[in-house]
Amino acid sequence: MDKFIPLSHKIRGLSGLVENAETRAEKVAILRKIAHVREYLIVLALFFNPDLKFDLPQGLPDIDINVFSSRDNSHWLTNYLINGKHKNLMFPDKNRPKIVSDTRQRQQMFVSALEQMHADDAGLFIAMKDKAFPHKGITAELLVEAYPNSFKL
Repeated sequence: MDKFIPLSHKIRGLSGLVENAETRAEKVAILRKIAHVREYLIVLALFFNPDLKFDLPQGLPDIDINVFSSRDNSHWLTNYLINGKHKNLMFPDKNRPKIVSDTRQRQQMFVSALEQMHADDAGLFIAMKDKAFPHKGITAELLVEAYPNSFKL
């Protein structure tokens, strides 16, 4: 059985390619070249699309970080995002009704999700919730240039 790479490691690797590019044109070219990596685009959208906001408080939830040490669920966050389950935790908009209306229940769902994933992915997921992209050199403006049909300011 193939061992999965945690999504956070894949994001770090792909973002590193963009970060290390010398010119804006090279950054755009790299982003276009990796446009087929669906989970990367989902993560970028969750970080940079101002309309996609988690309906959760900022910062770290009340969770025991030691719960991650025994888990090797490297594929869990990728599956969670691709299957759209993160949408239960987000603010509603005209195209997405509020699925879970109780704030406490949404927070419990978020903590439960964190407990299921690889420790590095949990850090990435918390950063997504707080819109704190951990890599330099990638901006909303760059994404609009690279993916004009997918990203808007």
